[in-house]
Amino acid sequence: MQSATQTASVSKKTLWAGRIISALVVPFLLLDSGLKVLRLAPAVEGTARLGYPASLVFPIGIAELICVVLFVIPVLRLSVRYCSQAIWVAQRRPKCDLKIHGSSFQF
Repeated sequence: MQSATQTASVSKKTLWAGRIISALVVPFLLLDSGLKVLRLAPAVEGTARLGYPASLVFPIGIAELICVVLFVIPVLRLSVRYCSQAIWVAQRRPKCDLKIHGSSFQF
């Protein structure tokens, strides 16, 4: 009988390719989140050009910084993927009104 959790074997080439890609991506994301947290003009303009209000630059930077820190910890990488996708979906979905027993709720 096999156990419920099994680790997949990964070749050394694949492992090192992942490490190299992470080593290239993490500094960029740290720079990007740092620019947003400091509210520097290029970050504010770029974020506004993507359709987000300028008031969300700082919270997006904090969320991005938290995701990068969590990504660096190998045990938490899977949860980072789910969190980042949930943040993106929450920002992009249209507003909806929910009416329950005469009370109105906005999401």
